[in-house]
Amino acid sequence: MRLQKRGRLLLLLKLIVVLGSLWMLILLSHPKTGWDPTHILGYRWLEYTDADGGPEKVCNCSAILQGEKEALVQAKLLSITREFHKSVRIPNEYYIKATQDCRKFRISRKYISFPLSQEEEDFPLAYSMVVHHKDFPLKTNLEIVRLLRSLRGGNSLESEKMSERKKWRVSNVHQIVDGKIQGIGKAKEPPPFNLPILSGNSYIVVNRGYIRSVLEDTRVQALIEWAKDTYSPDEFLWATIQRIPGVPGSTWPNPKYDMTDINAIARLVKWQWHEGPQGSLQAVYPECHGNHVRAICVYGAGDLQWMLEQHHLFANKFDVDTDSIAVYCLEKYLRQKALAELY
Repeated sequence: MRLQKRGRLLLLLKLIVVLGSLWMLILLSHPKTGWDPTHILGYRWLEYTDADGGPEKVCNCSAILQGEKEALVQAKLLSITREFHKSVRIPNEYYIKATQDCRKFRISRKYISFPLSQEEEDFPLAYSMVVHHKDFPLKTNLEIVRLLRSLRGGNSLESEKMSERKKWRVSNVHQIVDGKIQGIGKAKEPPPFNLPILSGNSYIVVNRGYIRSVLEDTRVQALIEWAKDTYSPDEFLWATIQRIPGVPGSTWPNPKYDMTDINAIARLVKWQWHEGPQGSLQAVYPECHGNHVRAICVYGAGDLQWMLEQHHLFANKFDVDTDSIAVYCLEKYLRQKALAELY
């Protein structure tokens, strides 16, 4: 995948993107190539068909996305069936062989590598990605463009007061010893410029000015240097920069401007301790229909209807070894929606 370097890079979105799925969907705007609406009729070949493979022959994605109970039960049963997993699993050898001819591979997989509308052509996106295999899109490229434009130059990322149980991460000096991060029993100096340290994560939506500040602002440079011997700096660095006065798209450091991961649009995640039965006023979101890894929900097909009702751009976590139906139905939905937006 190429990082778009030409054209106007108006926003940078740092997200973990799912890789390795047979039904992978990546929608990226390319530099200006002269979008021509007469080419729309030629996009029919991008539609998914039964010949492209996938679990659709044994499950009903439309019914799953509408939350129909019978379809969800069938999907759940399939997701725990060894024979089904074996039939949809794609060996690494397939990718090694198939990607030897890059052009042929892109065509056979029906990757969308060009803008599908003038609106997307005029608003190219830049993605900085940690290459991983589990944070899949919930929106089409056009929907992402429109959501980012609605920010009117603002940023969207988790940035809130750091809890007491996390403060040890920034109040003690850490070093890597024998491949592991551990404290050395030394207290850290206060942060530079008396900057308040905020809590967040590494999934952010920020504008170009924010990135320029990261590279050029002396306050940010001093903060980055100070953070080098802390524990997991990506979980507070971007959130703190977002609250530095003068950084483009930032918000004031007063707690009134705190933003949680639920309100930020970058990533949707279900934490096990925030789940609850449907209708519970204490729960942040409904119970996970997949399983949990380190207290994070690995989504199942039963989570899809709820997920698509949220405003987030991407979701974490998916795993084709846990529930390939969830990944397949979500990608099929996005592909159909992206092409439907053409007409």
